[in-house]
Amino acid sequence: MFRFLHKHQMFDLTQTNRFLLFFKKQLNLSPLRAGLFLLLTMCVLPSTAQRLTPQEQLQAICEPEAELEFFVIRKDLNITKEEFIEKYLHVLNLAPNSEMRAFRQETNDIGITMTRYQQYVNNIKVKGGDMVVNEQNGRVKYINGRYMTKTAINEEVKISEESGLKPPYNKLILPNIFG
Repeated sequence: MFRFLHKHQMFDLTQTNRFLLFFKKQLNLSPLRAGLFLLLTMCVLPSTAQRLTPQEQLQAICEPEAELEFFVIRKDLNITKEEFIEKYLHVLNLAPNSEMRAFRQETNDIGITMTRYQQYVNNIKVKGGDMVVNEQNGRVKYINGRYMTKTAINEEVKISEESGLKPPYNKLILPNIFG
């Protein structure tokens, strides 16, 4: 199975090989012309290839043995932190409606810039949901962190603002310890 990266999206060429054989047989094209037609088709219509899952996309941009909590970007890829946030953040399988907001940046003695991100789900800060993107010379080297991948927040309002602001002492039942 051959995979390639096109405009920051991974594609599987298994379907494309079937497409090539179809055009070769049905249109009586030479292998060279069928290959040229396929190449042009892939540049113009990349959606004809099967898209890979987020896990497969993560494996395609990372060194072997990548885990969601720590992974190293392949040395032959030149991805900036902005590109990662925009085009690859989905590979982390974050909870729906998640966003990562940068809140601190620092550079160490060897020139690695660490940008820290906080995870928010529906504008609610996720405790422990953070990510550090480490880049050097504008290229992401590795990423580490912990992320909430399932929504555990119930946003249903149970009480009104007015009743929530009332003091609770009028509803307290205290045991009679003196009598």
